[in-house]
Amino acid sequence: MKHGEALLLAGKNEQVVLKLRARARAQKIEWEEGQALISRGVGNLRKRVEGDFMKDELCFSSEEFMKVYMTICELCLQKHVHDHHQRLYETCRKSFELYIPLVVLPSLSKQQGGDGEFICREFEKVWENYKIVVHYMSHMFSHLDRCFLGVVLPSLREVALLFFRDLVYDHVGMVVRNGVLGLIKREREGERIERALVKQVVNIFLEIGNGNGMDSYKNHFEKPMFEDTATYYARKAALWIVQESLPQYMLKVEECLKHEKHKVAPYLHSSSEHNLVETVENELLSRYEAQLLEKQHSCCPVLLRDDKKDDLSRMYRLFGKRPQALEPVAGILKEHVTTEAIALIKWAEDAGNDKHEFVPKLIEIHGKYMGYVEHEFQNHQAILVAFREAFFVIVDKRVGGSTCAELLAEFCDSVLRKPKLMDDHIESISQKIGELVRYVTDKDLFA
Repeated sequence: MKHGEALLLAGKNEQVVLKLRARARAQKIEWEEGQALISRGVGNLRKRVEGDFMKDELCFSSEEFMKVYMTICELCLQKHVHDHHQRLYETCRKSFELYIPLVVLPSLSKQQGGDGEFICREFEKVWENYKIVVHYMSHMFSHLDRCFLGVVLPSLREVALLFFRDLVYDHVGMVVRNGVLGLIKREREGERIERALVKQVVNIFLEIGNGNGMDSYKNHFEKPMFEDTATYYARKAALWIVQESLPQYMLKVEECLKHEKHKVAPYLHSSSEHNLVETVENELLSRYEAQLLEKQHSCCPVLLRDDKKDDLSRMYRLFGKRPQALEPVAGILKEHVTTEAIALIKWAEDAGNDKHEFVPKLIEIHGKYMGYVEHEFQNHQAILVAFREAFFVIVDKRVGGSTCAELLAEFCDSVLRKPKLMDDHIESISQKIGELVRYVTDKDLFA
């Protein structure tokens, strides 16, 4: 019988109920006879589920289903003479209770101690089979559920779920969870795994919650999974921080974050992704932030000096996710720009160097690092403020016997006096000078 047929046959079909009432008045079925028929039907259903049939081809015939269904209805309709509903409830309940130690637990016990994939696969299999049994039995007993249960007693579906949770999940749930975590770790190490299986098992953790699926999922799976993730990446970080340069380390971090977002997160409930990524970032970045930015031969100032734009962009993507994370980078940029500009001032003050070359070189420094601020650091507020603070300090200094304002004015004058300069060239230079003039405190002197 197919899934839809069971729903049709066991649904609220008034014509069937009327026929059953007429039949019940004509001939009453005895409890012993009815119980035997129900037990045979349930037994046949279990045998079919335990076989090798495809799930949509279970050979529990519609005739057999209806025979059991009608027997249960007839026993329920005798309530004015014999109230059988409690006995029927116990019969169904007992069937669920016996099915687990007879079929489910022995099947799972064979896989314990082996490969995590095997226990996950078996767990998914017994859960799906159990759901099939529950589905058909719930419909066979639907008249009992509909007419007698729900207020005083939990529904038969709820009872079945409680049995599985209490007798199966509490018994092997930790083993299955560790199997899932083992598969996730294997994929992190580059192995190919059956990702659909992991997703199916994680969904079972949500289904088993009996109304509190998220609580069960978060407490019994998500929390240990985050702990396992933190341990895994803490070990990786301790190794990489010693072996890798800053650019290589950031590349590895970026790859790890991509892996978690695109491969691990899809296994989980959507609410888990943010905390998963945050766990990885904390272990790989937050714990080593200062150490990374100061790594010998590859630190942040080296990236700035050597025009490593891709690495600087990656630094912004990784460190810029937390508001406070870029503050050390901003401080490094400010110090680096100030140091380079002061070195230029000393060069201009040395005998033999033409002070008129100072302004073009200062324009070059400003343009280079302003480019980093705009493009690689996306005009991040902390970076922009640090850059401007550096140039306020620089432009306020004296170069030899002159102020920067005087040198800027002299340079403008010399440019404007040059013959045959194209208008667009004059405009470009004027714009660059204007950017530097913003940092001049004594603008009247410049004017």
